Amino acid sequence: MVKKLFKHEILAFWRGWSLIQIALLATALFGRFIQLFENNTAVYDIVFGSTTFAYSILIMVAFVGTLFSGVTRFYKNLFTSEGYLTHTLPVTATQHIMVKLVTAVLFQIATLFVVLASACIITAGDVLVEVVKAIGYLIGEIYEYTGAHMVLYIVEIIVVTIVSLFSSFLVYYTCICLGQLSKKNRVLVSVGIYFGMSMVGQVVSTVLMTFTTFPVFEDIVMYFTDHPITAIHISLCLGIVITLILSIVFFIICRMVMKKKLNLE
Repeated sequence: MVKKLFKHEILAFWRGWSLIQIALLATALFGRFIQLFENNTAVYDIVFGSTTFAYSILIMVAFVGTLFSGVTRFYKNLFTSEGYLTHTLPVTATQHIMVKLVTAVLFQIATLFVVLASACIITAGDVLVEVVKAIGYLIGEIYEYTGAHMVLYIVEIIVVTIVSLFSSFLVYYTCICLGQLSKKNRVLVSVGIYFGMSMVGQVVSTVLMTFTTFPVFEDIVMYFTDHPITAIHISLCLGIVITLILSIVFFIICRMVMKKKLNLE
C-alpha cells in the first residue's frame, strides 16, 4: 500500500511541478535563441532583458513553488476534508509523513538539477565555457590547498544539504501539526508557531554566538583559527548532527499529533 501511495503522491506532485519546470527550461531556451541575434539595438536589449528577468523570476518560483507544494499537500491531504479518506487507508502515521517528506525532498532536489540545466542552456557557448573553466580552476585551487580533504568536504556538504532539506520540510509539517491542536484559526495558529520557532532559533543562535566571546572558548577559537581544514570538517559534521537531531524531534512531534491528537473537525 505504501508503494501505491508513494506512486500516487509522485504523480500528483508532478502535475503542478512539471509545468513550472517546463516554463523555466523554455524561457532559458528562448533566452539562448535570442542571443543568436545579438546586436546593439534597443529592441534586442528590451527583449533579452525581459527574458532574463522572467528567467530569474521563474528560478525563484521553481524553488518556492516546490516548497509550497510540499507543504500544502501535507496539509490538504492529512488535515482537511481529504484527511477523512486519507486516514482510512491501511497506512500508519509514520508512513504518511515519510511519503510526503521523501516526495517533497526528491522534487526539491530535482528542481535544483532543472535550474542547473536551464543555466547551462541559457549560457551555452562562450559564457558556459568560461564558467566551466572558472569552476575547474577554483576546484583545482581548493584541492591544492586541502588535498584529499576536498572529497570529504563534498560528501559532508551533500549530506548536510540533504539533511537540511528534510529538516526544512519537517519544520513546516510540525507547525501544521501543532496548529491543528487549536480549535479555531488553525492555519493562522500554524503560521504563528512558525514565526515563534524562527524567533526562538534566532535567539538561541545569538546566545551561542555570545558564548564564543567568553574566555573559556578562546582556546577553541584559536584551535579553529590555526587548523582551518579541521575546523571546516567539525563545523559541517556538527551541522549534520544538530540538524539530524532537530529533524528527529520534529518527526516525533508530527507522528504523536497524527496518532493521538488528530482532529479533522
